[in-house]
Amino acid sequence: MKALLADAALYLSFAIAPVLLLIRFFRPRILPRWVLLGLTVILGGTAFYVSELLTYADWLQHIGPIAHPMPDNLEGMVVLGGPGRTEFMIGAVLQLCYLLLWLVPYGITRIILDRRKQARHVVV
Repeated sequence: MKALLADAALYLSFAIAPVLLLIRFFRPRILPRWVLLGLTVILGGTAFYVSELLTYADWLQHIGPIAHPMPDNLEGMVVLGGPGRTEFMIGAVLQLCYLLLWLVPYGITRIILDRRKQARHVVV
């Protein structure tokens, strides 16, 4: 079940940038540029962190905290825990890159619509 939720969180992270740009397209005053970037970073980082957290919990459920007897000479060994700040930052950067990809069709659409508005207002 945790793996399914992890996959759902990862797939939903692909909807963050298009949904925010659609809101900005129809209501630009509600979502200024700086709010768009802030929400993208926060939501993208959180979605990736939750996805990694659920994946780690699923692995831990299947493997267990200690999969096999530990050797005697592990003094000073570092064992990686669950996700941390790094996963949040990776998610934020990936979401910003994804937003950048979506800005191309958004910008082209805005330019076309603005030119059509200007063409209607031209007096002949």
